[in-house]
Amino acid sequence: MIRLSIILPVYNVEKYIAECLESVYNQDISESEYEVICVNDRSPDRSRDVILDFKKKHKNLILIEHETNKRQGAARNTGLRAARGKYLWFIDPDDFIAENCFAELLENAESSDLDILFFDYSEVDETGKFIKNCEFNFHNKICEGKDVLKDKKNCWKIAGGYPFRRLIKKNLILQNNIFFSEGKVFMEDVGFSIHCFILAKKIKYLPKIFYFYRQHSTSAIHALNPYQKAPKVISMCVDLAKMIKLSENQDIIEFLTGHINYFANNEFKTMLFLSPAKRKIMFKELSQIKEMLIIFPYIDKKTKIALTHKNLMNLWAIIALVLKKLKLI
Repeated sequence: MIRLSIILPVYNVEKYIAECLESVYNQDISESEYEVICVNDRSPDRSRDVILDFKKKHKNLILIEHETNKRQGAARNTGLRAARGKYLWFIDPDDFIAENCFAELLENAESSDLDILFFDYSEVDETGKFIKNCEFNFHNKICEGKDVLKDKKNCWKIAGGYPFRRLIKKNLILQNNIFFSEGKVFMEDVGFSIHCFILAKKIKYLPKIFYFYRQHSTSAIHALNPYQKAPKVISMCVDLAKMIKLSENQDIIEFLTGHINYFANNEFKTMLFLSPAKRKIMFKELSQIKEMLIIFPYIDKKTKIALTHKNLMNLWAIIALVLKKLKLI
């Protein structure tokens, strides 16, 4: 029986993937009890060759090839659809995990039939050297996802993005048709993670570090300029706003509303500090988000005034005109 599926979306990680795979195989359960699914998203480097070298030694390693580059969200979706394990762990191949951790993680998850088991992690630099520990400091009693969202101080860092911070029961994902957003450069995991927590009935925190998150300049979030990043964040806010319409739980609504407000206001305010040329680029990107006006109620008054100022091209008025013409609002 496959107890755990490790899913790695692979793209331009030749420099790191061997270390990641070594950590995945330096474990304390039989390889017959877990599988390692590498989804090659048309990586142009030698990542595939490294995977094939490991595949010669490990029968539980599965390599799936994308015909075109579909980005990280789609690669993760490909992996989860192929997964046979009861629990899934989405690991980024430029990171690595603690040795001999599978037995402890699975014992905690399986003994209580958890939907989600989340845990602490450490940030490391490009060479793998320790930077800091990231600890959640949550209680270790079994609770529901909506109880996590009541913790105003910790709810975002627990339930938002970063799927590497948790094991998730596969049935929770498939039975509720929860998938990662596809085609996005980053933040494709935020809606997925929050959706899982909203629906989870049995969640537990294990206060121990099992994951090492590498910080490097070539990662998606660090490689983007502010005017490139903002439209991606706004697109994520649109996804969160759609969830509000599907929820009747006040804690969930407050959680989503607060974070749309926070992210949207912060990103729109970057426009105030951009040059006219870069502002045009950002405006062009934002205009492609056809449902962007869905987050208008969550923008604070000062930001609304700034965004409709003539020097900022009457952003909202222009977008509203375009959307009405396209009969999208």
